[in-house]
Amino acid sequence: MLPIFHIIFGLILSIILYLNNLNPFYAAIFFLASFGFDIDHYIYYIFKKKSFNLPKAYIYFRKDLNKKLKNNQKPIRLLFIFHTIEFLFVIFLLALLLEIFQWVFLGFLFHMVIDWIYLLIKKDNKKYKRAFSLIAYVSRHKKII
Repeated sequence: MLPIFHIIFGLILSIILYLNNLNPFYAAIFFLASFGFDIDHYIYYIFKKKSFNLPKAYIYFRKDLNKKLKNNQKPIRLLFIFHTIEFLFVIFLLALLLEIFQWVFLGFLFHMVIDWIYLLIKKDNKKYKRAFSLIAYVSRHKKII
């Protein structure tokens, strides 16, 4: 899913939370967490292409990878480190200790639910296999990227 959709959905829910008397600081934390974890896509691009060029990273994920998906018979497996259950668990543990991380966790969980829904309804889903567990990915592929 494109980051703009995470931003829009996150903003809408953040405003709803704020209007229901959530502290504005925590509403902002929720909002940032609802899309900020997509930075791992850029990190993936940096390691894969050895480039820090953000516009090219955007083109890579919007056009180049989609072409690859259409032309490839075998599923493409991708690992986005912040989109794993292990990372979610770490944020959850931090949320047990610090209130700010409760809103980070909820924003991130909201992000993940939107991603899961999008992947379920996406038509070309079979050629794109996102790793949801770092441990499972590494045990299968013996490498991270």
